[in-house]
Amino acid sequence: MKLITHRSVYMAILFSFATAGVSLCLKADLILIDFGSPSYTTDSTDVLSRTWNNVATSSDTEASPLALVDSNGDATLFTISSDGKVTSWNQSGTQSPTGSASALNFPVSATRDSLFVQGNGTENLFTLSNLDSGYHYAFTFFASRIGAGENRESEYAIAGGNKSESVFLNPSENTGAVTSATGFTPNGSNKITITLSEGPNNVNSSSYAYIGAMQIEITAIPEPSTVSLFILTVGAGIVVWRKKHKTLG
Repeated sequence: MKLITHRSVYMAILFSFATAGVSLCLKADLILIDFGSPSYTTDSTDVLSRTWNNVATSSDTEASPLALVDSNGDATLFTISSDGKVTSWNQSGTQSPTGSASALNFPVSATRDSLFVQGNGTENLFTLSNLDSGYHYAFTFFASRIGAGENRESEYAIAGGNKSESVFLNPSENTGAVTSATGFTPNGSNKITITLSEGPNNVNSSSYAYIGAMQIEITAIPEPSTVSLFILTVGAGIVVWRKKHKTLG
């Protein structure tokens, strides 16, 4: 009985160390952006009381970068800018989000409209600036165009300091699907770029491509010293438990 008591105590200590170590690696913040018509901006908080940023026209981010707030409404140093190739906005997105869009609690004001580029080979470059090199950035995109019919696949090409990756989404009749990419760090200028263009499966004669909502999850990269300390602490706990177990056994 004494052995069980001591074992339980030591296992509880090890669990607390592990929990503390994991929590150091999983602290994350969110930035939410609604792209689309100035008539349907997300000005109030969503059902989770999260604050959204709005990019209603290309000019919002072309003349000067737009300062971003996080989902708590707190100011950040981050900005988003555009190179001005967005054609216009569309208001024919879903007003009844389902699937992943619903699970992510994207509001109707964000799902019902979008910005789009038009024309074969037309691209719009969004630039996120003043990012922190000590963090990983993950991106989730949503777009919807109800009544389109044919495939209007859109490509989101993300370029960071550590890698470049493209993800794809067909907005036609889409009510809930999203596309995501994770694990980006900023480049040497503390920037990550996102290029919106038609995807390879887009068959629309005008090459429409859309962006309606973007979620950015920001997660701290643990310091090497923190990881080492965590490993040493857990290792020491295991040694102590084994010695105690042998003594009592």
